[in-house]
Amino acid sequence: MNEPEIVWALVKDNFEHARAHETYRSNVTALIVTLSGALLGSLAFFAENGNDAKYVFLALGLIGTYGALVNAKHYERFRMHVHIATNYISLLKDSGTLTTDLNCKFSELQRDRKWKHSYLAKIDLNWLWSGFPALIGIAGFLRYLC
Repeated sequence: MNEPEIVWALVKDNFEHARAHETYRSNVTALIVTLSGALLGSLAFFAENGNDAKYVFLALGLIGTYGALVNAKHYERFRMHVHIATNYISLLKDSGTLTTDLNCKFSELQRDRKWKHSYLAKIDLNWLWSGFPALIGIAGFLRYLC
């Protein structure tokens, strides 16, 4: 295996890790939403039996906070792996192994996408993945305190 093949393997490996972190983020969000729904469903049980549901809201706040933190960490790891992979691609380009400027091609594709989807392109998906569990956590803590 020569040096360019090793670098391409490292590029592929880092992009696979980045994709895995995105999958983990979506799985964590699904888990947080499922647990939050189960906790909210248990409120009917607490109300029927005359128990205080205050701790259900505390658990909701803790689960939401945990989900937001885990999502933020996976986003950071995703960005790290993409950064490393793009640096490897730049290394290949600088060494003359890569004849096509991938960054230029990618910029053209991005510009075309932003033109076609001007409103949606402005929304960073990270705000959805981290914001939804954070919103659940804030709502849980506010209800716990009130």
